[in-house]
Formats: sequence, C-alpha cells, structure tokens
Amino acid sequence: MKLFSKYTFIILFSAGILAGCGVITKKYETPEVSETVQNDLYRGESSTDTTSMADIPWNEIFTDTILQGLIEEGLSKNNDLQVALFRVAEAQSIFKQQKQNWLPSFNFNPNVTFNNQSQAALNLPPNININLRTTTVQLPIGASWELDVWGKLKSARKSAMASFFETQASAQAVRTQLIASVASTYFQLLALDEQKRVTEETVLLREKDVETLTAMIEASLANGAALEQTKSNLYSAQITLKDLENTIRETENAMSILLGRVPGEIKRSTFEEQNLDIDLQIGLPMQILENRPDVIAAEMSLRSRFEDVNVARASFY
Repeated sequence: MKLFSKYTFIILFSAGILAGCGVITKKYETPEVSETVQNDLYRGESSTDTTSMADIPWNEIFTDTILQGLIEEGLSKNNDLQVALFRVAEAQSIFKQQKQNWLPSFNFNPNVTFNNQSQAALNLPPNININLRTTTVQLPIGASWELDVWGKLKSARKSAMASFFETQASAQAVRTQLIASVASTYFQLLALDEQKRVTEETVLLREKDVETLTAMIEASLANGAALEQTKSNLYSAQITLKDLENTIRETENAMSILLGRVPGEIKRSTFEEQNLDIDLQIGLPMQILENRPDVIAAEMSLRSRFEDVNVARASFY
C-alpha cells in the first residue's frame, strides 16, 4: 500500500511538472505583426498622431439631437443587435459553467419502491399471516472530482472565456455597424430632402417658362418647337421629383427596419442645420486595426480554437 502511494505521488508530481512546463498544453501568444509587414500594409501613411477618432463617443460626433434619438432607438430595438446580445449572454453562461467544472460534483438519486405480493402466488398456508406489502427506500449519494493534472479544465475555461470575448466583440461590431447605418441613412434622407427642394423649385421655374413661351407664341414672338422643348424639360423635372419622392419613401422604410419599427415617416432636421466641426484624426493605422471589434472577434476566435487544441491534446492523457 505504501509502495502504491509512493508511485501515485511520483506520477502526480511528474504530471504537474509536465503540465506546468507547458509540455502538454501550449501557452497562447498574441500574433505579432512585423514592422516590414506594417510598412507594406500601410504604405503611404506617415501619421504619428496617436489620437484616434475611435476613442470619440458617437454622440460627440453626431450632435443632431434627432439623430441621437434615432440611434438610441435603434440600439434598444434593432433585431440583429438583440440577437447578438443574447449570444453574449449564452457565451457568458457557458463560461460560468466551465468555471464550475473545477468544483466537485455530487449525485443524489433517491428511489422508493413499493411491492405488494400475492399470498396465493407464495403458496402459503391459510393460517400464516405475514406482511405481503414491502417498501424499499434507497438514498444513493455519489461524488466525483476531476483533478486538472494535464491542464484540460484550465484550457477549456480559457476557450470558453475567449468565446465570450468573441461574442462581446461581435456584438460591438453589430452595434458600431448599426450606428453607422442609422447615421448614413439619416444623412441620405437629408440629402434627398435637399434634392427634392431644389427639384420643386426647378419645376416651378419651368412651369413659368411654359407660361411665358405660350404668351410669346400668342404674340408671334416664338415658335412651337421652343414651347415643346420647354414642356419636355418640365416633364423631365416632374418625373425626377416623383422618383425622389419614391426614393425618400424607400429610404424611410429602410431606416424603420434599422430602428425595429413599423415602416413610416422619419422625423428629421434639415441639411443646413448640420454641424460637424470635430477634428477627426485617424491616428496610427495599427491602432485603428486594434480598435476594430471585428478584428478583436477574429483574434478571440483564434484563441478559442487554440485552447480547444490544448483540450484535445490533454484528453489523450
């Protein structure tokens, strides 16, 4: 028995040394981008300013209060963003579950059995009176605890944590894209409104041109060809106005989908009221990449798969 305990201690001690030295599981290291690759990737960029527009909150860039309200509505009701947030909650639950694997698990499965036998089936004499109804109660209790000798549980926990961070970054990417889409659609609506205003003025001017040429023809100061050409210009402007109205309606419907509401009219300000006086700095190109949530999500996905490989490697032992 002492010999068995001695060898068991040696095996466990050796396994701990191997796991601690990283022979079985490998340590994840963030991929490094060499200076040569950076120079080839960002050729032509010579910025040394570390201030980046990625650090500026969106409500400081878009100062239009109506646009801010639309963005807030989209962040609270957009379907794609809600799905992404539910995935974050799911990954967080999986991560918490992996942390519980370090604790011992207990099994408790009580069982009660009632048995009623027939006296005729036992073939007993009539004068013998015994209890034919029995009750059996079982209370089995079991416990198990997996020692993380080879680093399997640790790697599984790191994989779940990386997956959690991946879903967080993916949700942030959806959030960023949503803000950009709402703002882009909003400014598109403002531009269409301005085009519609100019086109309406053009229609009024060309209607006056038609009236003027009609009066000139009656006074024999112009011919019919000039009048037909003016009418053609008027019809062209009227068609353009109808196209703009349809485009505005379609753009409003697209905005409604982003906001998670029933398609309808979108309240907005005017193009002249916009004021974007913020000095936008792109910062260092590598810094921009590090701040992108989709890049962060890709790295976290790589790290999760790396730890999955460690789990598979440790499972051999």
